[in-house]
Amino acid sequence: ISWLWDDYVAEGMVHLLDGDPGTGKSTFLLSLSASFSQGKTPDAQLLPNPINTLYISGEDPAETVLVPRLEAADGCLEHLHLYGASRAGALTFPDALPEIERQIRKHTAKFCVIDPFFSLLNRDYSKNAEQDVREVLSAVTKVAKRNNCAFFLVRHFNKKEDSSPLYRGGGSIGITAQARLAYAFLPDPQDDSRRILAWEKNNISRKDRTDALAFKMMSVETSVGEQPRLEFRGTESRSVEDLM
Repeated sequence: ISWLWDDYVAEGMVHLLDGDPGTGKSTFLLSLSASFSQGKTPDAQLLPNPINTLYISGEDPAETVLVPRLEAADGCLEHLHLYGASRAGALTFPDALPEIERQIRKHTAKFCVIDPFFSLLNRDYSKNAEQDVREVLSAVTKVAKRNNCAFFLVRHFNKKEDSSPLYRGGGSIGITAQARLAYAFLPDPQDDSRRILAWEKNNISRKDRTDALAFKMMSVETSVGEQPRLEFRGTESRSVEDLM
């Protein structure tokens, strides 16, 4: 296994990021993309080269949301290739995968974010039907592997608050089954200004499932006003079950 970020982001594999709306999932992935564009990871590991990202957002416009947040995170826009909501609207899964693969190859992208995944799922496919999602995820996995590109698919939590964390991500459990690594992005119950990246599922990493990552949620002034920014605060021994 080759890693973009040791034990957290694997090349050529599908990852999930789950959480409630408004908790900062997109801010985290934009921050991660910005770090990659600078040739480092959020915990300051130096990379051999900057990593190119293809970021596809089904909800946020590029000019007024994605670019300002990347600038707030000191992202190098030369290495960041964005599909905002208006442009991404023409992309639906699995039909759009050939075009996405062309863009990955064009930009030699090693990191691809689909945020959120269900907003771009073709209406002929049900997110709750295991056969449908396995067909789509199987196609995504092939593109990821063929291009050695790490895919991150973003999902909102469902309303089943008494369920196991593995069942809290929206849609069929088949989605979680297909991913090799799955995370929850959660507010710290003890500090509203902190966020925790906790493991939901880990098939390949050497990290223990209690090795969570802590971030401070801040706001910084930019040319278009205040924008959210995350700063890494270290590793903490906390499980997703305790946090949820």
